[in-house]
Amino acid sequence: MGVLTGCIPRPDVLVSDLNDNIFAAEFGDLLIGKAAEVYASPRPFFDNTYPTAPLRKIVQMVFERLADPKQNGASLRLSTGFGGGKTHTLMALWHLGNNIGDATLGTDLLPAAGRPKSVRVVAIDAGKAGIPIFSSHGRVQVKSLWGEMFYQLGGQKALKALGDVDDPEASPHADALDDVAPADPLLILLDELVIYMDKLSARGQGNLLGFVNNLISFAGNRPRTFLIVTDPGKQQAYSQATAQLQQAGARLDDVLSRKISDYDPIGNESARVINRRLFESVDHHAAEQASSTYLDLY
Repeated sequence: MGVLTGCIPRPDVLVSDLNDNIFAAEFGDLLIGKAAEVYASPRPFFDNTYPTAPLRKIVQMVFERLADPKQNGASLRLSTGFGGGKTHTLMALWHLGNNIGDATLGTDLLPAAGRPKSVRVVAIDAGKAGIPIFSSHGRVQVKSLWGEMFYQLGGQKALKALGDVDDPEASPHADALDDVAPADPLLILLDELVIYMDKLSARGQGNLLGFVNNLISFAGNRPRTFLIVTDPGKQQAYSQATAQLQQAGARLDDVLSRKISDYDPIGNESARVINRRLFESVDHHAAEQASSTYLDLY
């Protein structure tokens, strides 16, 4: 009895085409087209994704709200340590939102029936943002988180309308997003805000927290809208970070913990997640026999 007897590994496992980085995906790499194939293409991504109960709950909660014009929107925070599923959850929501018309995708997580007909997705990995240039789109330079959001919602015209407010040292008014919000259901995915906050001045951090607070209110008051924010504060790397980074995380946590709910997308199903990634199929009877044999040996 052995792994190759009771299991069928995935092809990339058999040819040793795996490295540690493939288990540490970055949402920003997906957004700029640099992610590995298993994350970049929706069908391989969902084939390799184990549908944990918490992940299914998050995905269905998000898209049920996006499909229902009678309900106001909502916000939630994904708050886990490294390997807790935050990035994978963002990727699942991103792929589903951008391919919502394909009813064959992601059915382990979201039934085909009842999906919204279209979804507008705004997705930002703030950890990759710079100062004073937040991001570049060809010749267009964006200087703030809200500038990036406006650009994704309305292109260069919406960004131009911000004018001098496209600056971390400035701040858009509370209703600014209403001017560029689409009629379609709107899904907003914000990753690694703490890393970006750490780069800002004290005033810039205050402006960012004010914008996040307004964004939560915007999502809660607008039908078919959902905001997802990730919080890396429990990761070991952040617990040992500089005092300034810890303080930025604490300030963001103070805003988020008072405004939105937390979710853990993996729960106690991490072994099944790894199993799905490594194997196309597993003979569970053989697995039980192997477990019994090991127990006898011990």
